[in-house]
Amino acid sequence: MATSSDSDHADSQLDPVFIHARREAIIILAVFCVAVVWSVLWCYLMGYNHLAGEPVATILGIPSWAFWGIGFPWLVVDAFTVWFCLRVMEDDSLESVTVDEVMN
Repeated sequence: MATSSDSDHADSQLDPVFIHARREAIIILAVFCVAVVWSVLWCYLMGYNHLAGEPVATILGIPSWAFWGIGFPWLVVDAFTVWFCLRVMEDDSLESVTVDEVMN
């Protein structure tokens, strides 16, 4: 069983560029998973709960279940992406890497 000191030792040997990329990938994947779960659950619960012939509520001409289940999370994720790319993601210097290091 790995202890916290083992994981700290392993992280200290990892390249900082890899650590930043892994952190950013985990954040993006988590946001993607939240958006997918929201979309699937909302559309399933609100989109398939109508009785035949019952009028469908609309927002800007779009069925409300589609607006809140597809359009809303899409806009939120787009805003998050712009914020994340401009404020959180970091540029890492690759100047210290040599061709010999890459080939090994």
